[in-house]
Amino acid sequence: MLRAFLGRAWLAAGAAGLTLTPACQPECPSQATPCAVGGELEVKLPLDPELGAYRLKVAGTDSDRSCLLIAPDLPGAKSWVGAECVGMYVEPVIESECDTGCTPGPTIDCGSECKTQITGYRAVVTYAGQLDTLTLTLEDSAGGYTPLEVRPEYQATYPDGKSCGGGCQRATTGVSLDELMAPLAE
Repeated sequence: MLRAFLGRAWLAAGAAGLTLTPACQPECPSQATPCAVGGELEVKLPLDPELGAYRLKVAGTDSDRSCLLIAPDLPGAKSWVGAECVGMYVEPVIESECDTGCTPGPTIDCGSECKTQITGYRAVVTYAGQLDTLTLTLEDSAGGYTPLEVRPEYQATYPDGKSCGGGCQRATTGVSLDELMAPLAE
């Protein structure tokens, strides 16, 4: 009789444990989110550039990539007004600050206000594969600057979560335009 009681108690405890375990596990999608080995290189461009035109080149990917960045002398404003790129793109960096509030009283009045501004720009190169180095060069009307070698640091990425598998090695590397402006060694 004691054996029958212990068997039922173990079965009840085991069943309770089984019902709790699935609720704690994350669910994986039926179709895994694709993940490809590769990376992204970002060159941070200032909001208020020096006037002129700059050619940015990135070598070491499957093809050479370049971008002509133009910051002409326009009355009343200094900003990037154009970019002609091959194998990369330029986009604004936008930051938003929102404030939401409600006023108490017989009638509750709620509202929100958001301020959005461009805080800079970035030139972006995306690439496939696990590259050892990327070489960036910058030229302007005065000539060239010392090339900068960048070594991407890859980390395992799991788009659907580590427990779902399907991971790959990805790198996100960032440099600023100022880092590319080191004078050429003579």
